[in-house]
Amino acid sequence: MTATKTITEKLLKKMPGGKVLDVATGKGNFAFTMEHCFTACSLIVAVDTAALSLISMVKERKARKITPSAMDGSLLAFQNNTFNTVAISNSLHHLKEPEIVLQEMKRTLAPGGYFIVTEMFRDGNQTSSQHTHTLLHNWWAATDSENGTVHNPVFTQNELRNFIKRVGLIDLEFYVSEDLSGDPFDSELLDYLNKTLKTYTLRGKGNEKLVKLGEEAMIHLRKNGFTNARSLIAVGLNPG
Repeated sequence: MTATKTITEKLLKKMPGGKVLDVATGKGNFAFTMEHCFTACSLIVAVDTAALSLISMVKERKARKITPSAMDGSLLAFQNNTFNTVAISNSLHHLKEPEIVLQEMKRTLAPGGYFIVTEMFRDGNQTSSQHTHTLLHNWWAATDSENGTVHNPVFTQNELRNFIKRVGLIDLEFYVSEDLSGDPFDSELLDYLNKTLKTYTLRGKGNEKLVKLGEEAMIHLRKNGFTNARSLIAVGLNPG
């Protein structure tokens, strides 16, 4: 099923939320989306190993219901069945052992609770500007990995589906989301990307493989522009 960028919000607005866990939250983008969309959200615990991201989240945005906490998603410091909803968004590719994190999330989820995953993927009939996203990400991932930071290449849709199916959820549904409404050559977007490109060019300097990956990605960007790759959205329930 293919849908517009609003599919995530539409799905979330059908859920109560309750007590929520957002794993690998980064700067809290998905946590804030959930806070806005859930019909009866009492609390969102947003966890991440990067304390600086959590601090930034607190400083930049005011959220009445979000509590940030520095924590490793593979070893969550919560009892079984603590949350009514657990979620992870666009972070599986940053995890050393994504399936262990998914199982930990399930452990903390109450029977009948919602399990939500969103993640970009690389395959399928995507546009040239969407392919730019994959090329850039894989260059960044290779550079980070070379420097000792866990960062995986973009997964395929089937890889993601298999990760999620092995969690052992019921009533599992998959959706595909994309947004092709923007200008792939938007000047503000390209200015933002150029700052990141300069950073990664410096990080990979002297490494022939990384230099080549970067050159290929930047040539593709200049020719085709940039659009976010498609994302897979999975929603299931914990059977208990």
